[in-house]
Amino acid sequence: MGQDRPSDPLILGVVMIGLGVGVVGGTWGWVLAVVGLVPLITGLVGWCPIYSVIGRGTKDVEKRPTTV
Repeated sequence: MGQDRPSDPLILGVVMIGLGVGVVGGTWGWVLAVVGLVPLITGLVGWCPIYSVIGRGTKDVEKRPTTV
């Protein structure tokens, strides 16, 4: 943890959509797939809609020095 990698939400979104459509199926599968669109789109555009709703962002967090 601690590193902000832009590929993480992309992977999470693809996995959620794949599980929802391919494994879970039914109504809950489609719900999982639609919810998986949020991290997928976040990873693609680099902007999180949830942060704008709560009025916060990753750039608001003060950078702490890392210890070795």
